[in-house]
Amino acid sequence: MTSATSVFMCIALIMRWQRLSQIEPLVEFEHALTGVALYAYNDKTAKKLEKIARQTNDDSLFKLCSAAELSEKIGLKVPNGGAFMPQSGWLSPIQFVQGTFAYLKTKGLRIVLNHEVKDPQFSEGKWHWQHNGKTFSHQILVLANGHTLTQFQHAQGIPLYPVRGQVSQIPTTSALQQLKCVVCYDGYLTPVSKANTHCIGASHVRDKAETYFSLEEHHENVAKLQQNLTACDWTQGIDESQNLAKQGVRAALRDRVPMVGQMPNFSVQKVQYQNLYNQLRRKQAVENAANFANLYMVNGLASRGLTTAPLLGEMLASLICDEPLPISEDIWHVLSPNRTWIRKLLKGSKVE
Repeated sequence: MTSATSVFMCIALIMRWQRLSQIEPLVEFEHALTGVALYAYNDKTAKKLEKIARQTNDDSLFKLCSAAELSEKIGLKVPNGGAFMPQSGWLSPIQFVQGTFAYLKTKGLRIVLNHEVKDPQFSEGKWHWQHNGKTFSHQILVLANGHTLTQFQHAQGIPLYPVRGQVSQIPTTSALQQLKCVVCYDGYLTPVSKANTHCIGASHVRDKAETYFSLEEHHENVAKLQQNLTACDWTQGIDESQNLAKQGVRAALRDRVPMVGQMPNFSVQKVQYQNLYNQLRRKQAVENAANFANLYMVNGLASRGLTTAPLLGEMLASLICDEPLPISEDIWHVLSPNRTWIRKLLKGSKVE
């Protein structure tokens, strides 16, 4: 993780907290800002957490903990230390999204569902497409359709891929009822909900977009908890027989950083910048990148959607309205939609 990426995540965490605080009194959804414990289940993870703590340098966001301190935060004993994120917690995504949509509709927002945007064409300053025999036109079009983004020809060159995930729901136990916060390891476990269940997950199957129930992934979710916290008796005795789970498909990028901005015209840019390395070396002028007019995207949020979406949404609004961005230029470069091929061109490599 680069320093710019670390700063982006810190800003995203703060903005997420602010947005949640604004929405909390207006929308009813099950949640608890319990904090999140990050368990150092091996030496590699411990070193990674130490590095993040150095980069963050803010105990209010991220604090290293001893085994005793982490056990107190969790409410159950763990043999290793780790880290704690106080300004975090858990919520019901379905209740949160549905409740927020319902509230925004009372404020005049129009939400249209079951409407497929297919093969949009730009002419006379607007994007046009057909649906059910009717023509629809809008000045601005934002593509925020997750792993199906690459179905649009305009997204050529963006190396997005699907990652299937399954989150299991398990009934609580007398031990797990004592859990005070979310625990993350090579997976995660949430405190008990009003339905007396816990969420445990999630599976990670790259290049799979199916959303069927997988018994194998269901068992793997529980097994990961028990394998990563082998010395903890409270991970035993979990009832997996109900086979309750929810499935989804994440949209991911290899560098695990989201993209936001105007949709780049890949076929034009790779010709524009085929000699970029030498142009910069010779200090020659470089023309502005060719993008599709009035077409924007936000994607690649992967497993951090609720954390990064508020900041990415603010950036998107700023770009569309031609307002100053709420981030520095180096962070903007990290999030840029054309970064994958520009990085290659900056090194003098050929882009096919």
